Amino acid sequence: MIKNIIMLLIAGILVGPSVVFSAQPTNETFTGGSNGWVGTTASAFGSFGAWSFTGGAARVLFSNPGFPVPESATLSNTPSATSGSFTGNYDAAGIDTIGFSFLAPQIVPVGFVILEWAGSTSLYQRGFTVTSTGVWYHFTASLADEDRHQWTTLLGSSNDFTAARQSVSYVTIRFSRNGLLDHQFVVDNVFLAGRPGGASFTHDSGGLITWDGLVAGVGYQVQSTTNLISASWVGVESLTATGNLHTTIITNETQPAKSFRILFE
Repeated sequence: MIKNIIMLLIAGILVGPSVVFSAQPTNETFTGGSNGWVGTTASAFGSFGAWSFTGGAARVLFSNPGFPVPESATLSNTPSATSGSFTGNYDAAGIDTIGFSFLAPQIVPVGFVILEWAGSTSLYQRGFTVTSTGVWYHFTASLADEDRHQWTTLLGSSNDFTAARQSVSYVTIRFSRNGLLDHQFVVDNVFLAGRPGGASFTHDSGGLITWDGLVAGVGYQVQSTTNLISASWVGVESLTATGNLHTTIITNETQPAKSFRILFE
């Protein structure tokens, strides 16, 4: 009997509790390395690109192949990447926005930078354009059901969009090299978030507006308008969130009443 108990304890230690990952708002900065993300390159003539996760970003370096070679680079999450935050039920986690930052230091990529995500039986993608070198592009896409037609359906139907959000299996960012010269591309701040908001106002001199639902490391812009009908919005401040909350200080101005909003930058 004692022997059986010992064997059961050993089995319990070896197997251990199962780890369950679930989607949650997050910002992958790659500060600690790949954190479970995988970078690959491929062409019909072999691979002339190599990924690295250094300097707080994901980087792919394309070397000169000596002849024109169309080659793509792909950055994908594994089920446990970023502690599983990109896999699972986005609806339950209140996630309706996905985004990332992209930099082409020397040469712009060929065609679009593609963002792709998959549910259990559906696959969607959206393209973003990079036209300048040396400039960080901050791309944001809505996952709300009313914006599903912004995505190209590769598998399943656009009518499956809501159900797909409840069982996301992977997220991929893909792009292609351009020309023969050595060059690199950089991806950073791959994030999931709910729409920021939940503003509360505190009257103190001019006033304080506290926003919630922000994701640390993600850029936002606060805007104001004096006319909601014309919807002519003016930037008040740009910020990179350091946590869930941010307070905007409103100076005491002798102007008409203003309305404020916060957006992804």
